[in-house]
Amino acid sequence: MDLSEQRTSRVGGVDLLAFVFFYICYYLYLLKIVRTDLIYQSFGRLCKFPEFSKGLLFLREHLGVPGGLLEYAEGLLSQCYYHSWLGGLIVTLIAVCLSVCVVIFFRSKSAKGSAYACFVPAVVLLIPFNRYDHQLPAILSITLAVVCFVVYATMTLKGLGRIVVFVVTLAVLYYFGGGTCFYFATLAIMYEVFLNRNLATGSVLLLFCAGVYAAGAIIFDYRPQIILLRELSVQAISDKWIRLSVLGLYMFFPLILICLGITGYFKRNRMRRPRPKRQKGRETPGLFWKLFCNRTSRFIIQVLVIATASILICRYSFNPRLRNEMQISYYAGRRMWKPLLQKAATLKAGDFNLYMNHDVNRALYHAGLLGDRMFAFPQKTAALTLSESESRFSANSFDKRCDFFLDIGHVGMARRLDHEALEVSGNSPYVLKRLALINIVKGQTEAARVFLHALSKDLIFGKWATRYLVQLDKDPEQKNSALIEHIRSITSQKDNTTVTINADDFFVQLLRKNRQNKMAFEYMMAYCLLTRQVHKVAANLQTFRELGYEKIPLHFEEAIAIYLASGAKIDNLHGYTINRAAVSKIKAFDRMFVQFGGARDRQTAKTKLAKDYAGRYIFYYAFDVSGAVR
Repeated sequence: MDLSEQRTSRVGGVDLLAFVFFYICYYLYLLKIVRTDLIYQSFGRLCKFPEFSKGLLFLREHLGVPGGLLEYAEGLLSQCYYHSWLGGLIVTLIAVCLSVCVVIFFRSKSAKGSAYACFVPAVVLLIPFNRYDHQLPAILSITLAVVCFVVYATMTLKGLGRIVVFVVTLAVLYYFGGGTCFYFATLAIMYEVFLNRNLATGSVLLLFCAGVYAAGAIIFDYRPQIILLRELSVQAISDKWIRLSVLGLYMFFPLILICLGITGYFKRNRMRRPRPKRQKGRETPGLFWKLFCNRTSRFIIQVLVIATASILICRYSFNPRLRNEMQISYYAGRRMWKPLLQKAATLKAGDFNLYMNHDVNRALYHAGLLGDRMFAFPQKTAALTLSESESRFSANSFDKRCDFFLDIGHVGMARRLDHEALEVSGNSPYVLKRLALINIVKGQTEAARVFLHALSKDLIFGKWATRYLVQLDKDPEQKNSALIEHIRSITSQKDNTTVTINADDFFVQLLRKNRQNKMAFEYMMAYCLLTRQVHKVAANLQTFRELGYEKIPLHFEEAIAIYLASGAKIDNLHGYTINRAAVSKIKAFDRMFVQFGGARDRQTAKTKLAKDYAGRYIFYYAFDVSGAVR
């Protein structure tokens, strides 16, 4: 092979190897780092739940609307996020499709640079997933338009035949993808103008594009909103990374057309100039060629460039705090309390927000550790019930409060919030499932069937709903269900549905219904700790005994020790013994507090005492800080 042939040869298998290696890493990144099941967890909480329902009725509703089939596909594929392996595979296949389109288009134009350009859409595509945002509608729209454009650009037809293909494709895309057809039209017109230098054909295509839009507006009364404007103005406006990624995906292919048009212009001008004749003979490869232009070197350079760019973009666009929040929420939603606490134990105090704190407290209670490890994690009074938080009307707050109220026995409040959540977050299967259980608890079986029938059409929870409908036929009141009977036993008789609740009255009402409502009691005691009402903890020793506590949990014992250290007395300990060492440690804390500066220099005192007392209630009592152990 002479030098000229060697320079023009394709890398072939080496390109394929780099391509396969990149997408294996791409899929593993989505599977292990991003995890699409965490994005599914955000549905109905951070964004509206994507609508999808099994059966022909839902499909027929979308068949009659331009762009309906694209929405149907988006809803179907969004459900696959529930399984991280499947969601990651779908995203990877979309990225592969975009890369293949770039390669085919570049090779059809004999253009250089496809070895690098084909990976750009895939890397940009990762950014919304790194931010745990749902941009699948825009991604599918771009992919569909690009596939159609590449088919159009690589066909051999010319003149009238090319225009006919454009019009047919535009009409089909208008029906399948709505506003997607106009992105395809933009690419096709730019292709004719910049690459084919055919201004007349571009003008004809523009007229047909305007005609399709006018026909749709007149005949179907449908004016498709351009998805680009919707994504940039509504969903992505608060996050610059998402805004740039969506804009980048839309602008990538138009920029390629412009760049190829410019390079083609200069190439044509250069070809018009006379070239000096080359002397015949074999040309000896230089040192630069031997080191950097052989197949192995090309492969190494390509991998290094792509890997470096991908790592940098992922490094700066990834949102670890949001991932931590989604992971905590994921475990709470599936009642996986032990993994939740293990994950929370690895986080720093600054990583927590109210929702994470709320989920951790629920996990601590269900693990039997609320009274022993509560102050090993950051605590805020508003996080206990989320009823006094500023964001209590958000979809995320609705969902978490509903779970909490159902857990603790306030079914009336849970039902009201779930109905409001349906308006805010759409037909979330989590909401439908809770409403079905709530109506069963209330004895309203027919209402429960309505929600179960709606849930049975869900792709993920449909089997659960179908099984529960069969159980309702056998046992309408579900008296054999331990979960239903437990909720009934602790449900408050007073169906208070006030949005903002008074914590003291709230817990008292639940305990009046059932003195054995252990969750209501522990949360009431936790509220007393957070508000420094140590005398109320000391006054409830009888309830500790009635609920079967063999010993008083650590934090509650500390609160009683603080109460006793202040000089107060307890007449009846109900068989409990307060550890004298605990009282002595409280007094030692007071002495050291004064020694290290006390009220005059609280920061110094906090720093000095954190080593021995961080994670203990006395530390929170003095400094209003918890979780400092991490």
